[in-house]
Amino acid sequence: MRPENNRRLSPTLHSFVDGAATTPRLMLHLSMRWMPAVMCLGIIFYLSSRPANTLPAMWFRNMDKILHGLEYGALSLLLFRAVFMPDFYHIPRTYLIRNILYIFLFCLIFAATDEIHQIYVPGRSADVRDWLFDAGGAVLALAYCWYCAGGGRHDRKGRWRTGKRVGKKYYSIIVVLICLFLFISSAGAEETASKTGLFQVGNLNVLVAMIIFSFLFILFLRAVRKGRTLHLRRIAGIDAIEEAVGRATEMGRPVMFVPGIDDLDEIQTLAGIAILGHVARVAARYDSSLIVPTCTPLVLTVCEETVRENFIAEGRPDVFRPDNIRYLSNDQFAFAAGVDGIILRERPAANIFMGAFYAESLILAETGFEAGCIQVSGTAIIPQLPFFIAACDYTLLAEEFYAASAYLSRDPKVLAGIKTSDWFKVFVIAVLIIGIIAANIYPGLLDVLKKWF
Repeated sequence: MRPENNRRLSPTLHSFVDGAATTPRLMLHLSMRWMPAVMCLGIIFYLSSRPANTLPAMWFRNMDKILHGLEYGALSLLLFRAVFMPDFYHIPRTYLIRNILYIFLFCLIFAATDEIHQIYVPGRSADVRDWLFDAGGAVLALAYCWYCAGGGRHDRKGRWRTGKRVGKKYYSIIVVLICLFLFISSAGAEETASKTGLFQVGNLNVLVAMIIFSFLFILFLRAVRKGRTLHLRRIAGIDAIEEAVGRATEMGRPVMFVPGIDDLDEIQTLAGIAILGHVARVAARYDSSLIVPTCTPLVLTVCEETVRENFIAEGRPDVFRPDNIRYLSNDQFAFAAGVDGIILRERPAANIFMGAFYAESLILAETGFEAGCIQVSGTAIIPQLPFFIAACDYTLLAEEFYAASAYLSRDPKVLAGIKTSDWFKVFVIAVLIIGIIAANIYPGLLDVLKKWF
């Protein structure tokens, strides 16, 4: 027996339409649904409005027909996304068929009006074959959507057959089609940009790279928020930090953590504070005293709350000492002198430098080295790494510093950013290898790549 709601909107759609969301949230949701499709319509209209002498050169005969199919294939996918975005997983069969037909009819009408519009553009003309290729691209795209949605049918147990195929496959095919269309349409970029001056298509490689990076970031972020565990290799520097705190506890001396000299608008400061939270937990667990000198009032406040929360999380609020979170100076070398004074007066057994450091890095690391402290450092300021490497027992190098922060904080956005950067590097390396092989097989490809890259 078929479920009763196979001829109605899905429960998610009903709850949304009945006012489950507030008006601002409703407007935001509608914008997210329809804005990509509207932008695609605008791009198609813009391309059709360009005179023939400003169009890029075609690589082969009838290449424009392929572009027509890609245009309307991407438009159909984006319209399908806009119509069914509230609930990709429970699409009733009649609702699915009816709206796919509506989308196809809209694409046919828009394609026909677009061909008529080209009659009034210098050097352009209406072509029935272009309209047929527009229709063919829409048919193929909507057939793929039908396949992903499982045809709106149910299995023998009455469960929806849509599953998660739409969520996993649908966005990827949109990105692939749009990137392919942008790549092919960017031939002759220099001539087009110089004549129109409206859109610098010579930088389309940056746009495509940004689209791919954003797509990967959203993909990993959704995975983390759904509870999926993203594997990050445990960095040896984390073990070095815990060992340094343990050694300080054995010696009965405090641990000093310096979160750099920049304010909270610097990402390295935020990464350092994330590592500070882990150091505070270990110090509370080992009953060690933790000293945190800071150079700005905002960093002072955030560090104090971070240390306090982690001491409370370990069940040791009595060990927390607010006086150990200190504001020294916002002047670079005055701050360095204050930190050196703490090293020489209070004799911390371990110094941990995590954040943005500049010329004061050598002063801080050398003073700690002369005092016999165990030192662990980490920064993304490349010119300062040699000083830390020379004077510290262990140094987190640039990206290791961010990876350690992500590993310890487990923040979904940070984890997604780290995994995105890793996979984007894999993508770039793969493109380079494929490009080298293709250029050796077909030397003329280099001229095309020079225009695009």
